[in-house]
Amino acid sequence: MRWGPLGRYIWESRRVPGWTRHGEATTLAHESYALPDGAVVVEIGSFLGCSAVLLAGARKLRGSGKVHCIDPFDASGDEFSVPIYRTIRGFRKATLRERFDKYVERAGVSDFVQVHPGLACLIGQDGREVYLRQKTFQTLLFLLEQRHRVVSKDEIAAKIWPDTALDAVRGRDRSDTTAPRPASVRAASRTARSTSAAVSSKK
Repeated sequence: MRWGPLGRYIWESRRVPGWTRHGEATTLAHESYALPDGAVVVEIGSFLGCSAVLLAGARKLRGSGKVHCIDPFDASGDEFSVPIYRTIRGFRKATLRERFDKYVERAGVSDFVQVHPGLACLIGQDGREVYLRQKTFQTLLFLLEQRHRVVSKDEIAAKIWPDTALDAVRGRDRSDTTAPRPASVRAASRTARSTSAAVSSKK
């Protein structure tokens, strides 16, 4: 079979309406498979599960790990994306969440997926909704974007707090209690829709 054992999940992913295809799909599956045992994968913006099937399928082949899928399942997003989401959603009676669950189950990866309905910035421990500080969210997003390499503390400070001394930064984030508006959070989350972060979990 082409692509080896991952081929099944690449094929299953193609059966899910979405846009993660061809080389991007293959790379995503291989990147998930290459993660260490017990890896925790976080996908911000899962929509109907096209990428989730790739990520979780790879973890199933490895025999460990979990893919955490964060999405409000309401076809919301930025002005450019919403029409696309709604077109793909169509006029089916099933909700987006119901369709997501169906596709994940059909691919046989339900045990490796945990869904967190909501916006990335509004989900805390035990499913409770909390607002992240604006700078905290910007830091998380920056780390997701730079997930392929190690980022130093000084680089984070320069990116999130430009022209500010590091010692001043340590105190500033504690006083930065400005919560981003839900609309802003939604747009930022959708910008990172296809971004997944992974950390190893020692169990």
